Amino acid sequence: MVKNGLAYFNKDERAVKMILARASCDAEELQISKEWVGEIIHEHMKMRKISARWVPKMLTPFDKQRRLQTSKNFLELVGDNRDEICDRIVTVDETWVRQYRNLNRSPCNRRKKEKGRRRNSRFKSRHRSLWRQFFWDREGVLLIDYLPKGTTMNGQYYANLLAQARGAVVQKRRGKLSRGVLFLRDNASVHTARVSRQALKDTGFSEIDHPPYSPDLAPSDYFLFSNLKKELRGRRFVETIK
Repeated sequence: MVKNGLAYFNKDERAVKMILARASCDAEELQISKEWVGEIIHEHMKMRKISARWVPKMLTPFDKQRRLQTSKNFLELVGDNRDEICDRIVTVDETWVRQYRNLNRSPCNRRKKEKGRRRNSRFKSRHRSLWRQFFWDREGVLLIDYLPKGTTMNGQYYANLLAQARGAVVQKRRGKLSRGVLFLRDNASVHTARVSRQALKDTGFSEIDHPPYSPDLAPSDYFLFSNLKKELRGRRFVETIK
């Protein structure tokens, strides 16, 4: 088995065969460096990335410290009551959802010498997009809002949504409000506006701190939206709301 990267790589081609046979192999499993995994993908498999996602900007020492402290505070809150705390959490986030989504928009690899017309990785369509706001918890979606055409998402609009979200909790999650809702949202300007903060106080929800530039700590970014768009990819919707 490959043990020390370059010294053993040329003597044992099993790592190459494993990656060619099963693309999910990673550097840790093969006990080789990430650089060698990259070389196998690019040189042996003749593949390259043609579409990618943006990643969070570089964090300052202050931002890193805040992330650390926020995580510690949450762990202290959870303690030995993980299920109880998770049951109390409600989170919100928003995203664009296209009425028609191109199959080539997702990150993918393409063989360098692949014959035929090259497909453009950029999304090109005249179909409209919908701005959706999701309020959800571990049991499922509580409220979905479709921003009407010509309407601007601002603090007052979001404040009205918070009142609707409270109503959805009362209607769909019996006893959740009395146990105390823990509300998680990001630091978008509409979420932090004065009218929004007052509306959140009126709901009676308790807020969970969310450090800036931390999509990896936002459940919608790392779970809900990726799965939602995966299910919608390639599907057409004639009606605006369906």
